[in-house]
Amino acid sequence: PSSDEGLGLVLIEGIACGALALASRVGGMPEVFGDLAHEYILEDSDPQRWALRFLQVATCDVSHRRSEWIRLDTQIRRRFDGSKQWDKMIRVV
Repeated sequence: PSSDEGLGLVLIEGIACGALALASRVGGMPEVFGDLAHEYILEDSDPQRWALRFLQVATCDVSHRRSEWIRLDTQIRRRFDGSKQWDKMIRVV
């Protein structure tokens, strides 16, 4: 897990490509996960805790993994829509 991260573009891209991801509570990671942060953000750097959570995510039922990915992907696309970001930036500039 990253111990120093800004927005977490790699995280967003990974989820956009169909991956379920875990992250540490640094930088913009909680913002990326939003309401789902409590499920995918780990508070500490304990390797055993990370391994256990990783195994839970990696070995869950395929239909559950797909529904979880849809939840994450939908939330991220809603919050990080490029056209919305550009519109906001244009107004500020």
